[in-house]
Amino acid sequence: MTLRSGIPSVTRLGLRLQEGRVVAVEAEEDPLRPLPADLTERATIGLTRILACRDAVQSWDPTTEVATLDPAAPLLAALALRAVDRADAAVVEAVLGAVGRGRGGA
Repeated sequence: MTLRSGIPSVTRLGLRLQEGRVVAVEAEEDPLRPLPADLTERATIGLTRILACRDAVQSWDPTTEVATLDPAAPLLAALALRAVDRADAAVVEAVLGAVGRGRGGA
């Protein structure tokens, strides 16, 4: 799965998934904001950067290669929750909309 955001698409993040787990992170390195070597932190920070932009684009490129799955590889859903938790509440609301929308305005 590839995520892009920014005008032009300046933030690029590629997550290689297997059975819902992130097994690799491909991201363009920004010398001013380097990503850590740890896979979980790298993916979490990358997702946080994508959430900061309202124009995120996702593309899905299925792969046929099968690799040995490390049971310690982080689940994509858990990383997404960590990224949202790290992002400023105003950023999350700007990207996803008001919390009450779609639920009868409650």
